[in-house]
Amino acid sequence: MRSRYSAYALGLVDYLLLHLVSGYCARASGTIATKWLGLEVRHAEIAGDSGVVEFVARCRALGGKAQRLH
Repeated sequence: MRSRYSAYALGLVDYLLLHLVSGYCARASGTIATKWLGLEVRHAEIAGDSGVVEFVARCRALGGKAQRLH
């Protein structure tokens, strides 16, 4: 979670393409048009081989208003 957020925030497109689920994201053109403003991990739990993370990520699309993903 944190590594992908950091990669988005730093514009590390190659890292994202390597680590995201195949077909999940569109191929990037070499730039990311979103400025990431913060990540708060609110809760995490593990149950066997799976887990759940509750988070709030704040971002602003270039030229747009700030948004929260929860």
